[in-house]
Amino acid sequence: MSHTFASWVADATAQLSNVTSARLDAELLLCHALGIERTALYAWPDKEIDAARAEELNKNLEDRINGKPLAYITGIKEFWSLPIKVTPDVLIPRADTEVLVEHALATYRDTGGPVLEMGTGSGAIAIALASELQSQITASDVSEAAIRVALENAQRLVPGLVNFVHGSWGEPFKQNSFQLIVSNPPYIAPQDPHLLAAALKFEPQRALVSDNKGLADIEQILIDARRIGTHDCTVILEHGYDQGAQVRQLMEKYDYNYIESKHDLAGHERITIGKTGSYTATNENGRNQ
Repeated sequence: MSHTFASWVADATAQLSNVTSARLDAELLLCHALGIERTALYAWPDKEIDAARAEELNKNLEDRINGKPLAYITGIKEFWSLPIKVTPDVLIPRADTEVLVEHALATYRDTGGPVLEMGTGSGAIAIALASELQSQITASDVSEAAIRVALENAQRLVPGLVNFVHGSWGEPFKQNSFQLIVSNPPYIAPQDPHLLAAALKFEPQRALVSDNKGLADIEQILIDARRIGTHDCTVILEHGYDQGAQVRQLMEKYDYNYIESKHDLAGHERITIGKTGSYTATNENGRNQ
């Protein structure tokens, strides 16, 4: 049975009835398969869909019905008005993370200095910062597959402005290297029921889950940042909606100053900011020397 643009979107919308953005998703799936803009769907609603595209289109629709995130089907997610390529090797950028970018930009404009993003994933945060600041950003990740995705994004969107380094959190870097450090690390506890959500099953668990009730990686970042940050380095961390108090306590434990949490679009504490004090070489968690 052949479909026009309008009839396929109507049928797909009905089949995606469990998805909040059903019609939008149906339109984007069609546009992706046909390589057209959404305006074409309204300009030519009666245009028939080429049978050669029908198999791919229906497979993508089935994937979406089964919970696969739209971004993993189309391969693109907009972040900071930039088209970020995503694959199952990286997390899909969230709108709430733009709050971290906003505060990082404000901090940089006050302090300047070298900037590091730890755990860059798709590169979305580092690329957003580089696109605004038009200056060099360093970004690290323990996943070589993630770095390949991030590098491709950076070369397309901000060529020459992001330097990617392979390694775990701050481990690859020397003492007193950065004035601003930002990160959106794994912060979901291993047994958190949110991990059962259909969409999260498709995302890399290593980028979602952290031990110690979701706080292990955040704590390691705070330890590493004391070493690789300047004596007044600003550290900005994204965390779970209910982890603000715990992250502030960790910052206090490691002698951070000027600690405060900021809210996301839904009014939840989503990022916490602090400044490193003077660094004394210790053997904290076996990392600092």
